[in-house]
Amino acid sequence: MVDTTSCPGATASGSNLNIHGTITYNADGTYSSSDTFSGSVSVHLPASCLTVNGVTVTCDQLNQEFASNPMPGVTFTCSGSSGCTCLETVSGESSSETGTYSVASGVVTDTAMDGTVSQTDYCVHGTTMTQSPHAGSSMMGAVESGTITLTKS
Repeated sequence: MVDTTSCPGATASGSNLNIHGTITYNADGTYSSSDTFSGSVSVHLPASCLTVNGVTVTCDQLNQEFASNPMPGVTFTCSGSSGCTCLETVSGESSSETGTYSVASGVVTDTAMDGTVSQTDYCVHGTTMTQSPHAGSSMMGAVESGTITLTKS
C-alpha cells in the first residue's frame, strides 16, 4: 500500500475493503493472525509530496515506477496535474503476523514481532468480539475508522 507517513498532507480513503482471516489470542499473551485483503484505496498526494531532495516527480513517472516494480495482486494508477491521485487496487493480498498482546481498560494492545504496536477498543459479548481503532491510533500515518467483528469458533 502507498505509505502516507512521509507526507502529512496526503489523504487516503478506501472503498469495498474486505479482510477475511483469523486471529488467535492465546492465554499466554501471544497472538497470531492470518488474513487476506482486497479492495481499493484512493490516495491523494499534494504537489508538496511530489518533490524530494529538489526533484519533482509527475503522476506519469509514479505510474512508470509502479509498473517497473510490480507487486503481485496490486495495481496502481495515478493521475492529476497539481498533485496526484493514485488508485491502489488489491485483490487477494495475504499477510500473517505474530506477537504479544495486553489488555487494559477495554483496550487491546498488539505488539508485532517487528515492534509495530496497534491499539483497538474492544467489547466481548458471548462469542463475538468487536474491535475499533483506539482514539489516536493510526496505520501508516492515516487515521483509521471502522469496526471489525470477530466470532469465536
